[in-house]
Amino acid sequence: AGIAMFHQLHCLAGFRHAIQQLQAGKKIGYSVFTDVSEHRGHWPHCFDYLKQSIECYADDSIEVSRIDAGGFTFDGYDSP
Repeated sequence: AGIAMFHQLHCLAGFRHAIQQLQAGKKIGYSVFTDVSEHRGHWPHCFDYLKQSIECYADDSIEVSRIDAGGFTFDGYDSP
């Protein structure tokens, strides 16, 4: 048993690492975490896990949008 938030953060960290590897021109293999055979299929698991977390526990709060000099702004995202 464990706290779901830490599993979710683990998956996000893996995706971030994979994107950095791809930007550096490196191959990431089938797994975003390692290309070791026992971890094959890890990134599809993480992608599905995060997708299910968002679908099941998504925040349905209404966020007000407005247009300012920088374009669209949404309260709750990059707002003071």
